[in-house]
Amino acid sequence: MGMSFRRSLARRARSRAAGGAARCWSLLGGVARAGAVAVGMAGSITCERVIGDFEIDTLEPIGAEATGEDGFDAGIPEGGGRPLDRLGTGLGVRCTPGEMRCSGALLEICLRVDSDRPPQWVVQNDCYTAELCASEPVPRCLARRCDPGEQTCRGAVPMSCDATLTGWVELPACISSAHCSTNPVDCAGEAPCCLRAPCLAAELRCNGRELEECLPDSSGWVSVQRCETNELCLAGLANCGTDAGACTCQPPECEAEEARCHGSVLARCNASETGWHYIEACASVALCERGAEEPVPRCEPARCRPEEHACSASGVLQVCNIEQTGFEDVQACAGPAFCDASGGRCERPACEPGQRRCNGAQIEVCRQDQTAFETSSESCASSALCNDDDPANVRCDAPACNADQFDCAGAQLRSCNGDRTGFTNVGAACSRADLCSAARRRCDYCVPNRRECNPGLTATRVCDGGGNSFGQETPCPDDCDAATGQCR
Repeated sequence: MGMSFRRSLARRARSRAAGGAARCWSLLGGVARAGAVAVGMAGSITCERVIGDFEIDTLEPIGAEATGEDGFDAGIPEGGGRPLDRLGTGLGVRCTPGEMRCSGALLEICLRVDSDRPPQWVVQNDCYTAELCASEPVPRCLARRCDPGEQTCRGAVPMSCDATLTGWVELPACISSAHCSTNPVDCAGEAPCCLRAPCLAAELRCNGRELEECLPDSSGWVSVQRCETNELCLAGLANCGTDAGACTCQPPECEAEEARCHGSVLARCNASETGWHYIEACASVALCERGAEEPVPRCEPARCRPEEHACSASGVLQVCNIEQTGFEDVQACAGPAFCDASGGRCERPACEPGQRRCNGAQIEVCRQDQTAFETSSESCASSALCNDDDPANVRCDAPACNADQFDCAGAQLRSCNGDRTGFTNVGAACSRADLCSAARRRCDYCVPNRRECNPGLTATRVCDGGGNSFGQETPCPDDCDAATGQCR
């Protein structure tokens, strides 16, 4: 048995040195999965760390292993898996708090994360594959039938977990169960496989929860000990060293479903009972400890946010305490109206009682409680006519002209400006001052109803009443008098 056992250990040593994800999955099973998810909180991790320096108390991001036949425990996922993004994948999408849905492989729940923002979709669980996220009758994660990359031998039949994690892919049966191997070293890196030679006498392996030993005649395997979980079997096998007698199941680190606070981080014993899985980072230690006592472990909701302020009914400025379990007093303001919770300070009075000012064209007066200005009954014709140059004499100045008023300054047509403080020119000046018409807001072609001589002074003519054109010319036998517009 000693030679065979050492050969078995040598195989495992070569398997450790081979590296790669296949080595982790084959040798460690759930232990490797627990180590893999530890990357999310503790950075990179290797199978060497899990095998040689197995740290059971490492906090790991929670994954999606179901505890029931077709669901998970009260909405709190557990087991090995990919780290969960605690913020939603559906930011900006309207939803109803408490509503759940499948988004690919992710199970999401609608939550109001912040009271100042609308509800949003938050990842509650990673079901691993879209096929394991069921929408009917209620959205939930189904129990996976196998783990990603898992290989096993059922008797002489080598099997691999399919891509959807809903079943197994069977390979052709080996000569015997002793010829079936999941060791990537023995399988040239493509486990599981059928070996040419059977297992070695006294070689040890984990087959699910069973710690098994190869029979003396290498005809198959016999159970040595049944462990609490598959991962505890693998961990015990990995830590047994060269002492065959020490190859036993590793004792559980914690009880299934047990909850504990690691500082402010709420954790729960994983399904393999090898350590703790991260459930949620609570806002404070006190909120974690309160939530850990709940039937379904969770973080107690924070009563306030760090640095959040509030005002008491009497006008005392308050701030959220360090444990976020409530508010504590900071400063007594002059009154409730002067306590500014959003700014976290006591405000000074906005103005003096009766004080006046211009706000555009509107004159405003300070409220009696000095909290703000309010609109008075006085409104000026324009903002430019509201005069607050002298705070003691805020008034409306008189308009210089009426809105839409026109006049003529010599030959120049003008209109009242928008502020009604004066006139502005409209276009170019007319050719003569008498052709500038404020009534018609233009330069006329001729003076309405006036008789004039034609340019050659050979005829007389009369402008029509609209100032747009002259009527028919009347020839003058001698000439036309330009001063009177009449024939001489």
